[in-house]
Amino acid sequence: MSLRHLTSSLALLTCAAVATACDDDWKRTQLADQGVACLVPAEQGTAPEPNMDPDPIVVGDEVFVYVVLDPCATLQCDRVESASCEATLDGHVIRVTSRATVATDTDASVCPTMCLAVQATCSVGALPAGTYTVLHAGTTRTVTLPGTDVCDQ
Repeated sequence: MSLRHLTSSLALLTCAAVATACDDDWKRTQLADQGVACLVPAEQGTAPEPNMDPDPIVVGDEVFVYVVLDPCATLQCDRVESASCEATLDGHVIRVTSRATVATDTDASVCPTMCLAVQATCSVGALPAGTYTVLHAGTTRTVTLPGTDVCDQ
């Protein structure tokens, strides 16, 4: 084994050991079915930026459900380990479930209040024109397509 290869292998082992040790200092929180679910065109993929108009949803185009499970996790001290959602269509009712795992660094002494949105996106497919009821996190919203889903983040 060459010295370069040995040094590289030791560096990888050290990084792996440090990452494992550091992971012990992370508290995991499960988020489920909370926050706001919005409909967005698939090509937009995410909710619009604040103070920006959302893109209109065109009939026949794929539609995504965008869920913000937590609008302000701490950017410096939290990390999103997983986030997902599922949208099912039953007639004109869209049922959305969402979940995420957020890890918080318990060793951090200071966590600045810079926000990290915990978000998930899933497809509901192409939707024909009509009025839809979106069910998520115990809330009911009505969206008419074609059109724009304006929802509070």
